[in-house]
Amino acid sequence: MAVASDSGKKVSRIGMDGFIIDGLAYVLKLVESSTILVMEIHILDDTAKCGKRRQRTLSFSSAGRYDRVRVEAPESFQPIFENLLEGSLSLLQAGYVWLSGRVLWELGRTREKLSDDLYLYVRTRLPEKLFQFVWFFVLSNEEGVYLADRSLLSGSLLRVSTSAARTFMSPLELLSQMTTCVLPAQNTHSVDALREGKTLPMSFNNPKYAETGVQVAESAVYQCRDVMVHPLVKEDDAYLTVGYPADLASVLGPFFDSGKP
Repeated sequence: MAVASDSGKKVSRIGMDGFIIDGLAYVLKLVESSTILVMEIHILDDTAKCGKRRQRTLSFSSAGRYDRVRVEAPESFQPIFENLLEGSLSLLQAGYVWLSGRVLWELGRTREKLSDDLYLYVRTRLPEKLFQFVWFFVLSNEEGVYLADRSLLSGSLLRVSTSAARTFMSPLELLSQMTTCVLPAQNTHSVDALREGKTLPMSFNNPKYAETGVQVAESAVYQCRDVMVHPLVKEDDAYLTVGYPADLASVLGPFFDSGKP
């Protein structure tokens, strides 16, 4: 069965779900152990030689890489097998809820003040269905990063988690990749938009930074093929742009032209 645990000790892995933020690892692990720590999910492996075994596949809502597990137990466990399944499912769901909350908290506190001010301005002026597809991008010291507040992170995680299209990365990994990766400024479409002083289209099929894998995360989060990169502010060595799906350009383009944050 599953139990919550921490990543601080070496364990024998049979699977892992997780990501790294600022050098700290946050993971859910499927391991051959029953050690209870803080930040992992452990699967208790019964290795008894008992012949016939009972098994059932559990499916559950997950923002992680795993959304199904197979639970096996000796035939002698038959009287408590349903309880074992129920307990395992509850703990897996609780573990992923905890992990999702921890990820959003870690991502949300990065560049928190600037993100909150920008997104508060947008959130009070746009309906939710539009706001959830607006992402600010800041460039400074020849590097560029995405900005996000907690509301945008939560909405994006929910949208990616419930999307039918799954990639080789989990929803949590996609979101953390997009919001923590630092890109060389010259390899971004934002620099082109700022240089030309106009909104430019960006296709995920032909990104300038394909080797980083960020475009996979962007495509999953934006849930479109093309994004408009809109220049906003140039001040000293700091620059700000905003990205939104191309099919929303007729609404969001005039909005950002008329009242830039």
